Amino acid sequence: MTTKIDPGCFDPFRILGPSDRKHHLAAYHQYLRDRDGTIDLEQRTLLRREMYFHELAEKPVAWSGEIDYHGFVDHLYGDGQRETDERVLWLATAAKANLIESYGVRVELDELFSDPRRVRAADPIYLYQMMEEKYHTRILAELCRTYGIDQEAAPPPWPKRLAVHLMIYLPERIRWIAVLTGEALGSVLFRVLLEQTHHFRGDPEVEERMRSLMSEIWADEVLHAAYLRAKVGRVGVWIARMFVPLVAWVMMKDLPPFEGGNMHRRVLARLRRGIEIPPGLTWMKPD
Repeated sequence: MTTKIDPGCFDPFRILGPSDRKHHLAAYHQYLRDRDGTIDLEQRTLLRREMYFHELAEKPVAWSGEIDYHGFVDHLYGDGQRETDERVLWLATAAKANLIESYGVRVELDELFSDPRRVRAADPIYLYQMMEEKYHTRILAELCRTYGIDQEAAPPPWPKRLAVHLMIYLPERIRWIAVLTGEALGSVLFRVLLEQTHHFRGDPEVEERMRSLMSEIWADEVLHAAYLRAKVGRVGVWIARMFVPLVAWVMMKDLPPFEGGNMHRRVLARLRRGIEIPPGLTWMKPD
């Protein structure tokens, strides 16, 4: 799929050798310990993520302009026909992109924690990632509150809920291939959203808050994709590359018409040029 990778980016579908895979997984595990802190399995929390949200609560920020609540609800849950502004479309796109993931993480964590033996035997990197995904729901709720919308996320439509349940019980080797494609696409989609936080420039504090929150999700998605590239192996990476166009269409076909629409085509075009590496990750090398 990839032709030429942009500077500072990596190809999520490049097959890694055994030594590269081993180095990447070890470096990533250390990074997670440093960035997220300790895991509280009883409370299902990460120490440093809790500190981040505490800091946000200590300095609340709220949009002071007009708010089209009905436009937001229509583009998130309705038929998306209501005309609205780019801020609402941005927010609805971010929230809608997270609906399936949020539901899937909740189901998977409930399944995992139903058996303490499975938790104790779980890969530590997997535990960190599941906790990070759980925080994405809180981040998106904070995005909504910052704009002045207090909106609880509803579960996705039943066909997508069914797909989530089926995926959780797929054999591990197949399941992680599908997740790799989703994380790679999510990395680019959330990068686009991060770049478009300027829609809130009418209030610089709100713009900065939106950028901070979106940066958290984007960095997580990038590293999840990089981790899965190292995890699934040669055949898995090859299969993921082949299925990316189909997964992009399924994931993004009903996103709001943000920035002119056709988001799945824009994301695919950018993915061909690679995924940008977040600043400060010296252990991740561009391709």
